Amino acid sequence: MISQKPSKSLTRRQVLSASAAGTLAFGIGKYAKAANPTQLTILYTDPALVKHIHEQIAAAFVEKNPGTQVKFNIVPTYDEALAQSLRDGMTGNAPDIAFHGLNNVGLLARRGLLADLDPLISAEHSWEALGYSEGLKDIGRADGKVWGLPFALSTLICYYNDDLVRQAGQAAGTFPSDWSGIVDLASKINASSGGMHFQYQATGNVFLFDLMCSMGTRILSEDRKEVLFDSPEGLRALQVLKKIGQSRGGNDLGSPAARQAFAAGTLGILVDSSSGLTNYLKQAGDRFSIATAAIPLPAGNHASLPSAGNAATIMTKDLEKQKLAWEYVKFASNPESQTILAKNSAYVPVNSKALTDPHLLGNYYKEKPQYETAASMLPYLTGWEAFPGPNSLRIDKEIQEQARAVLTLQREPEEALAAMAKTVRDLIAAG
Repeated sequence: MISQKPSKSLTRRQVLSASAAGTLAFGIGKYAKAANPTQLTILYTDPALVKHIHEQIAAAFVEKNPGTQVKFNIVPTYDEALAQSLRDGMTGNAPDIAFHGLNNVGLLARRGLLADLDPLISAEHSWEALGYSEGLKDIGRADGKVWGLPFALSTLICYYNDDLVRQAGQAAGTFPSDWSGIVDLASKINASSGGMHFQYQATGNVFLFDLMCSMGTRILSEDRKEVLFDSPEGLRALQVLKKIGQSRGGNDLGSPAARQAFAAGTLGILVDSSSGLTNYLKQAGDRFSIATAAIPLPAGNHASLPSAGNAATIMTKDLEKQKLAWEYVKFASNPESQTILAKNSAYVPVNSKALTDPHLLGNYYKEKPQYETAASMLPYLTGWEAFPGPNSLRIDKEIQEQARAVLTLQREPEEALAAMAKTVRDLIAAG
């Protein structure tokens, strides 16, 4: 049985939608008479993108586990999931499982609100044979322990309006492989909203950090005490941002306007989260063609990309409930469930067996090359954590303002990078 409880923080439209879905009792006819049903409460975010995905996965789990009930609690964003979990943790009302934004996993673990997954993983006799790579553990790791198993990942990619790009003289079937070439192409595109926009306004500046880390730098040291991005590689990233700004004459569209412009066909290139692909394709329809390309990785094999997205975490303190919760967490990331995720969204699937099995996704990406772009970047994806201390949100805002100053040509990259690093050091120390 599956039921849904929308959070009070949802909009009225979302509440009505989620409430309507909550009246559907998946599996109740088959399992209504099962003795002593066990209920799992599950918190997740972004219902507009993943509601139907979670419903399908939960229904399949219920079918394989007679007597189990799944109750959903839904909030719109990762930040709201974090706030609710912190409140629930104080009152003892935390969900059994929560799909938290990767940047919040470490914070919740340090508050003692998450179960350590290392013992559960160690008890699995064939972990990698199940399709879980060693790198997946790194994405959900904080302070040397694994607290979350990645479920849905997204990364930075280049979207481009293929019609506008061809009109600008780019050969069919090609796209520049370095930032200089991309910016040069953007300057030749004739579109009312401009040639190119870089999404620097993402939550926690994750995509700005992707740009930096693609150059070979890191944001913080492993102990999260030392700032590392004020490096030659970090400077090169901001120099790219300046070139993009120059191609636009210092005009910043901003995130909402840029996304609307790209969907309308009036922006040539958009460097943004891979998770938006399905919506962009729907919005473009037959009006124009959308293609995708990986962002340049100047550091090659030394590049890393802090991944946006979420991980399944276990929050229940009940040891018996943890066993069932672990079975659900594995089920949500198994090859079949990750195939459901990939075919119903633009998220990067985390299970290697799903990617290679021809009956699952092995042939799927050959038929949908726009989606294959993000999946091909899985080996470069790493963990992503919020800055330590109580000033993390202020740090994020200050960094974003410096990035905007570079993009709008109001500040030189060297000056902005130094200001970013000083802000991080000062505010971490103040906390």
